Amino acid sequence: MSDNVFIGAPSLSGFLDRLGLPPASRDRVIAIDRELAEKVEGGDPDECAELILEAVDLLADVNPAGFEWSGWDDDDDPGDPGDFDLDGMERGEE
Repeated sequence: MSDNVFIGAPSLSGFLDRLGLPPASRDRVIAIDRELAEKVEGGDPDECAELILEAVDLLADVNPAGFEWSGWDDDDDPGDPGDFDLDGMERGEE
């Protein structure tokens, strides 16, 4: 983590607005960002995965125009070796 603040840097809130995230979802993603920073600094990285998956779910619901989803295979085909089923994941287990 860096304590450097760049005044000219784009904000997370502005980025989420450009994606078209509704205000409630935007506020939750911002809260997740803050929680992640605390957990990483506090040495609790195991809880980060659940927060990241929650943020990804919120962003995926928007389906932002221009975002290339082809690398995110979520087709529930068990025969597909590249299959990554976000909805079928067992949360909290490795």
